[in-house]
Amino acid sequence: MAFSISLPDGWTSEPCYGRDAEVITSPSHVFVTVDWSNRGFRSGITTIGTLMGAKKYTGRGWRQQLVDDAVSWLSSLGHSGATP
Repeated sequence: MAFSISLPDGWTSEPCYGRDAEVITSPSHVFVTVDWSNRGFRSGITTIGTLMGAKKYTGRGWRQQLVDDAVSWLSSLGHSGATP
């Protein structure tokens, strides 16, 4: 990744399959894939399928906003903290 993104404490990211995508992992080991080319995200580890939401990511800071929305979506499902 030629740019930097910020993640909450305990969250990690790594490139996905050598594609223009990044896998973000929550502290409870649940995944979301950010697709940079298509400017969206998908549940799990995948580079195919429907993107979540209908928001357009444009302008300065679109990458961080996309990551923030992916983290927020995953957190809304109850996957923001470590498992007991």
